[in-house]
Amino acid sequence: MKTLLDYANKTDDNLVFIKLIPETDAERDLLNKNDNTDTIESFYHQAIYDKLGDDYSLLKVVDQSQWPYAAQVIVQKVVGLGN
Repeated sequence: MKTLLDYANKTDDNLVFIKLIPETDAERDLLNKNDNTDTIESFYHQAIYDKLGDDYSLLKVVDQSQWPYAAQVIVQKVVGLGN
């Protein structure tokens, strides 16, 4: 599955838009059926990891109007002690 990730606006770098682009019939069927939320969410998590790195995680989905093909999400940089 290809993904497109872009910032939703220029002022808030925690708000991102993610679009899933199926590359196979199985991926297209997964999105069309929309019955396996855990698997679909894993693609969103992977998009964040691929584009922003492992310092960021998905905090909340804020716009699901195009779900499961696309969503606007809030990401948060994960920091630990000493970072």
